[in-house]
Amino acid sequence: MHFKAPDIGLDLGTCNTVVYVKNEGIVISEPTLVISRRGDKKPIAVGEDAQRMYGRTSDAEIAIHPIRNGMIANYDATVLLLRAFISKAVGESNLVKPRLVMSIPSEIDEVNRKALFPGRTAGSTAASDGTGKGAGNQGNLAGAANGSFDGSGTGTGGTGPGSGAPGTGGLASLSGRTLASALPRPDYGARDEGRVVVEILVDRNGRVTSAAYRSSGSTTNNSTLVAAALRAARNARFNVDDNAPLSQRGTITYNFRMQ
Repeated sequence: MHFKAPDIGLDLGTCNTVVYVKNEGIVISEPTLVISRRGDKKPIAVGEDAQRMYGRTSDAEIAIHPIRNGMIANYDATVLLLRAFISKAVGESNLVKPRLVMSIPSEIDEVNRKALFPGRTAGSTAASDGTGKGAGNQGNLAGAANGSFDGSGTGTGGTGPGSGAPGTGGLASLSGRTLASALPRPDYGARDEGRVVVEILVDRNGRVTSAAYRSSGSTTNNSTLVAAALRAARNARFNVDDNAPLSQRGTITYNFRMQ
């Protein structure tokens, strides 16, 4: 008996997700929305079912938009959404796994690429299992877009594994842009440590016009560390680029260590 793996095309969009199955056409076109109970990783509803519940959830439930501006904002919710849509499109089978082609934004950062492309399944040689040599997820989802993040570096920031004051590592990621000066050092006195990812918007003149804490990739939500990271990120300056988007999205990641 021969079981053929279904071929699936998936467009994961900020507002809507489309699933195409070979020889069947588009089988799903639903909102990119997940509703789950707070603290529970199992979804109550996804897609159209979640849309019908939107605005009528209880205090114990939360509506999650896993994709924002074409980027993964909530990794766990994205996984729940993809599993639910793929299962709905082709069913669940322990015998064969679907072959999947996914469209992603051309300027997606490396962290999001690694989140979308898992490593190989243990013992598998299938090309569709990704490019990682070992089993498990390919790449560190909590890492910054370029290079490792080791903490007490002495570099200039954005081009290596560390930047800033002893005890604090920093890394900036903005597609096609570079830092115009050293990455600002966070000023903090908390007796705590962890990684804080700051999502930034940068104008053509290189100024940071917006900075916001991003839970995805962060390992701490300590208010003192978050506030210090936001203050420092807002003072970062990038190179002037008249051809850049009016408002370009990127990240600055700070790794705080106990001083």
